[in-house]
Amino acid sequence: MLKSRRAVLVAAMLVLAGAGTAWADSCFRDVNNNVIVGKGFTLPGAGVCHPFNGYFVELGGIVLSGTACGTSDNSTIRFSLQYNTPPGPAPFLAYAVAGLSRSTLTGSIQFCPVGPSGGGCTPLFALTKIACPASRVLD
Repeated sequence: MLKSRRAVLVAAMLVLAGAGTAWADSCFRDVNNNVIVGKGFTLPGAGVCHPFNGYFVELGGIVLSGTACGTSDNSTIRFSLQYNTPPGPAPFLAYAVAGLSRSTLTGSIQFCPVGPSGGGCTPLFALTKIACPASRVLD
């Protein structure tokens, strides 16, 4: 009886430990040192898509949302994200597209403003998955 209780306790601890990591944030840094935080985001597996909700740390108030999907061969994660600047003198809407190699956790991201303030897409910027910084405040 004691062994079965111990086994149940160990199993419960493993499940809870796994649940904690499943809800951990994922962070990415572009070549301009902008950090993007994906709240509760984990990289999707092959042929699977996950919602992405997050924000830029250094660009206070800019929230991102969209989808990330793993390619069928499990080599790449593709992101399609939308964001807009906070209300102010020149707010704008934009989208970002990115690809991340699963083997190296590096890739590229491109930002594309939409509407009257849009002037086409930026060049591709390097993107890397990083350990999330301890301080990742959303202003």
